[in-house]
Amino acid sequence: MVASQSTDQVPSGVEVLFEEKQAKELSDKLSELPIADLKKAIALNDRLLC
Repeated sequence: MVASQSTDQVPSGVEVLFEEKQAKELSDKLSELPIADLKKAIALNDRLLC
């Protein structure tokens, strides 16, 4: 951003990066949640094959 521009002016392409999208599907909602226990989040097969 150029120093002469106001901080209120944001290029339109940048605004798209910070849009919050509403999760409609259950999988979308669950994917936004933080992982509380990493061992539970990793499937049994993934742990055995590593």
